[in-house]
Amino acid sequence: MNRTTHVLRALAAALALALTASPALAQDKVKIGLMLPYTGTFAALGNAITNGFKLAIAEQGGKLGGRDIEYVTVDDESEPAKAPGSVEAVKPGSEPKVPSVTVVDRVEEAGAAVSIDDARVIVAGGRGVGGEAGFELVQQIADLLGGAVGATRAAVDSGWIPYAQQIGQTGKIVKPRLYLALGISGAIQHKVGMQTAETIIAINRDPDAPIAEFADMLVIGDLFEVGKALVQQLESRG
Repeated sequence: MNRTTHVLRALAAALALALTASPALAQDKVKIGLMLPYTGTFAALGNAITNGFKLAIAEQGGKLGGRDIEYVTVDDESEPAKAPGSVEAVKPGSEPKVPSVTVVDRVEEAGAAVSIDDARVIVAGGRGVGGEAGFELVQQIADLLGGAVGATRAAVDSGWIPYAQQIGQTGKIVKPRLYLALGISGAIQHKVGMQTAETIIAINRDPDAPIAEFADMLVIGDLFEVGKALVQQLESRG
């Protein structure tokens, strides 16, 4: 018995087992499609495999899972075209028309904020800033210092400032000469993004905030009171 016969018998047995075990395949008749070369160069091979498979089925009692069998054979060796095809150029009757577009509104994007990637000075705000309006003070201080505005993940997640300004483990890693932190507790997620700054100054009303452990200077007080006083000092120096 050659290997092909073994394979055909195993296939017939597997089909019989599947049909017997699967209620979803419960039908009176099983239709089996055989796509093999029945004409041309490999016709003998196609017929031999088909006959071998039918013989293997016969050894199963002529049925699969107790169901009658209907064979459908398809010759997969199609004949080549008698003549090569041709390409026919067809010119459309009229030029396609592009539908008109009506502009209903124009929205100008606000100017891009100063990038924090290479900024020498970064003024960053955290949850303590309190909201989008609080970042106006952060921006004002940054402008006076010629720096960029940064933020913690909490501020970004709250929608107060764009993600491009986020500093920390899930944001950007920065290394400015001066990092001024307003209302930032100093959680480890934010610390990894700014701890390599040359000088870190924090303004926070909580003397036990984690940022106190690694800041070069901690100003304990209300960030808005201290921040506005800082603005006055910077403006007075022109």
